[in-house]
Amino acid sequence: MKEAGPIESLAATVMGDREPASIARQLRSTEIIDLPCEQMSNQEISVKALQVRLHGSLCRNPIEISSIENKTTGKSITLFVKHKQYSTDYIQLQSGKNQIVVEYRENNQIKQKDITLVQ
Repeated sequence: MKEAGPIESLAATVMGDREPASIARQLRSTEIIDLPCEQMSNQEISVKALQVRLHGSLCRNPIEISSIENKTTGKSITLFVKHKQYSTDYIQLQSGKNQIVVEYRENNQIKQKDITLVQ
């Protein structure tokens, strides 16, 4: 049996039983999540990407979205509306749970929906 050379010995010492992150956890760069307004409720959604875009149909009742924010990162999220459909810009995620808060006005009342994206 051949002995390990100095490079292999050093790698074994540094790495131990760990595998490189690129092997242990493969994430896509982006993912689009279809989330119609009716399904936008307090829920957790599993994500396998570094960034996500939310997309879906708007609610039947006229609403005015005042803000969307990733509370985990503190970043505001841009909303695009066209032909009764909405889409966000790409949302940068941190590893673990990302709390997305949607604040909107419906029937002159401010309401809030929380969505948790889990990377």
